[in-house]
Amino acid sequence: TCKPLNSPNDVVVDETGRFAFFTDPIYGLLEKERFHEDPYLDAKSVVGIKGVYRVDLATKELQLLDGSLQRPNGVGFLHGDHQSHHLVVSECCQGDHLTDCTQGTMRYRVYDLNPGTLDSVRSTRDVVVKLPAQPGCSDGFQVLGERLVSSCSGGLCVVNMAAGTLESRLAIGIRFSNVAAGDDGHSLYITGQQGLFRVTLTQVTRDYNEVHLKPKEDL
Repeated sequence: TCKPLNSPNDVVVDETGRFAFFTDPIYGLLEKERFHEDPYLDAKSVVGIKGVYRVDLATKELQLLDGSLQRPNGVGFLHGDHQSHHLVVSECCQGDHLTDCTQGTMRYRVYDLNPGTLDSVRSTRDVVVKLPAQPGCSDGFQVLGERLVSSCSGGLCVVNMAAGTLESRLAIGIRFSNVAAGDDGHSLYITGQQGLFRVTLTQVTRDYNEVHLKPKEDL
């Protein structure tokens, strides 16, 4: 018997256009009267997991890659050119009722996939950063080389995935959600509770060895 997914969220397609990867958190199950992170959400999941999935767009085959994350959210390939077989998934931790996924925790899981078919996980590693518990979480992100510019607790963060460290944080108290590059890579466009924002990358080398954030304007 087929079971419905929770609420598919972010998606990325590999360079060949053959395989799509998406996250399936439970935020689509939020109730109007209880529109916040709460244990009732997990109880409402019919499929029983919050998964990371692979879809073969030619055969329509759906494959579960990982069902162990509690709040999978953003998804992308490291290096930003879709040629990598290292998939990254962020975990949007909010509230205080989930073990190892509380407000202020930034978690990014890196999947080393089987090159070519991308149909199996050879290994995983987690990059975890602890921040003050403020509105926001590690939701959507933009890959810049081996760095992620990601929404985070209290604002926007730059995470060095190779070193596993937080490099900088633009803490302005806004709950951001998604991040995308624009203007030939010199700007980032970010969605948030208060609207659409643009952030200028003031210094960007070709391989993104340095990424500096500066508030630009509220669009």
